[in-house]
Amino acid sequence: MSQGKSLLAPLADADALSLMRPAVAVYNSPDSPFSVIPAQFHQPAEVQTAYDVFKAKYEAAHPNEPPQTTQDRKAQRKEFNETMGCFLDLVELASRKDPSLPARFSLHTLSSLKTKPSSKLSETSSPSLQLQAVDKILNTVQCKVPGGAKKGIEVHLTYDDPSNESNWQRFDSFFHAKFQMAGLISGKRAYLRGRYVLAKGKKGPWSEMVSIMVP
Repeated sequence: MSQGKSLLAPLADADALSLMRPAVAVYNSPDSPFSVIPAQFHQPAEVQTAYDVFKAKYEAAHPNEPPQTTQDRKAQRKEFNETMGCFLDLVELASRKDPSLPARFSLHTLSSLKTKPSSKLSETSSPSLQLQAVDKILNTVQCKVPGGAKKGIEVHLTYDDPSNESNWQRFDSFFHAKFQMAGLISGKRAYLRGRYVLAKGKKGPWSEMVSIMVP
């Protein structure tokens, strides 16, 4: 198994898509850091197609779907892992010459993705979230996770009564200990909570709820 594929394999479908979304967009942009792609790696259009096909199958999933549909989606996830894993390998190899590449692909540091879960990180571990406004940037808050993001953190958000479970919505997943959350509603109080993404797509318990007035 390639190094990139081994990084993606344990992630849940939503987390894998969230991780790769900005990277695929940069890879296909006119300003892509790669002007020439070695033949042994997937070309930008192939990576975009693999992403779009699996994303469509993921978004079409529902609890009462036929078993064959579920199997087809699992098979497509394997193809997604193969293609995206090859792409991650390309970025990792190229970053040995240009260390800025992972950040330019919104992958931040590949080393953070390679970090093995701490022996203390179990299914009973929960993160601690610290929020602050970002100076001179509207609709955006910064979140810090003391101790690191481990394998990743799934963040949920609500602007309504946080005691009502149905109000909570998944915002995004993050893979580093400090990140910005953009596109929030200015002037509203946002309530957030997070949980670790564990091995094989398992999720840890929720953190304590935190809140902030969005600038």
